[in-house]
Amino acid sequence: MSQPSHWFARAWQSVWGSLHVNAAPQRRKTRRVTNKSNDLLLLVTEPDGQDFWLRPGESVELHANVSSDADDFALTETEQEVSIWPSAGMSHITVWGRGRQLPCGHQRPTESPQAAPPSGYGTER
Repeated sequence: MSQPSHWFARAWQSVWGSLHVNAAPQRRKTRRVTNKSNDLLLLVTEPDGQDFWLRPGESVELHANVSSDADDFALTETEQEVSIWPSAGMSHITVWGRGRQLPCGHQRPTESPQAAPPSGYGTER
C-alpha cells in the first residue's frame, strides 16, 4: 500500500488542526454513586442502556467529558434502580470501580431480566 501524498497529508493536518483549535475544551465531570441499600442496585447508563449491578455498600464513579460546567448527569432513582442520562454537552458515560473501567453487565445476576435472551432467540431454523 502506498504512502499518502504530501499534499493530502498537509490538507488533513490543516483540517484536523482547525477542528481541534475550534473545538470547545473538554473537562471531565465525575459523580460517585453508592448503593446504600441491603440489596443489589441496578445502575443503568443511558441512552445506550448499559447495566451495572452494585452490591450493598459498593461505590462506583461516573465519568464523562463535558463542554461546559453547566453539563451534568441527570439521575432518576427508585429503590432498586438508578438511571443516569448525560446532558446535551456530555460525552458517553463510563462507570469506574477500583481504578478501572467496568464492563457492561458488571456483577449482573443470572436471574435478572437483562441476562435472559429475548423470547424465541436462537430457535430459528
